[in-house]
Amino acid sequence: MPCSYIIFSPALNKFYIGASSENADQRLEKHNYASYGSHFTSAANDWQLKLEIPCQKN
Repeated sequence: MPCSYIIFSPALNKFYIGASSENADQRLEKHNYASYGSHFTSAANDWQLKLEIPCQKN
């Protein structure tokens, strides 16, 4: 289900806000395995889901 989400990295002490057509758990796994190359979230692998907001497709 599409969603917006907030994740947090204790190692970086930073939050990241994102949106996805996948559910937040699937997206979190990709952030933790650096599936996005050299992007911001690839600097850590300890991202934790803090908030998920389900979105509806129109």
